[in-house]
Amino acid sequence: MSIYIPAVIDARKPGFLGKGKKVRGGSVRLAPGESVGEHSTIEGEEFILVLEGKARITIQNHAEPIYLQKDHCLFIPQNTIHNVQNDTNEALIYVYFVGGKKEKKKENNAPMKEAS
Repeated sequence: MSIYIPAVIDARKPGFLGKGKKVRGGSVRLAPGESVGEHSTIEGEEFILVLEGKARITIQNHAEPIYLQKDHCLFIPQNTIHNVQNDTNEALIYVYFVGGKKEKKKENNAPMKEAS
């Protein structure tokens, strides 16, 4: 199941992830109460897919947080500040794919937490 938020994303455009640029990605595991910290991909798009648990995602210029659960995905457009949080009592595991340039950190320059 995917979530479409017209004010934030337009995932209906074919070939939107990376626009022909290199795509990179990884997996993230967040323990209860952890977050990756606010960050933005610079001139790149990000796609998030939750594998386990529930994610609370805050996105700039979007009043309400977005909640994703297992098998839910979200597209985040380029240059959009966002944060992924685990505000539950269970682990959150998700994969992300970014097309375009590297990420820019906003909060304490904290690196993203990679799964081990």
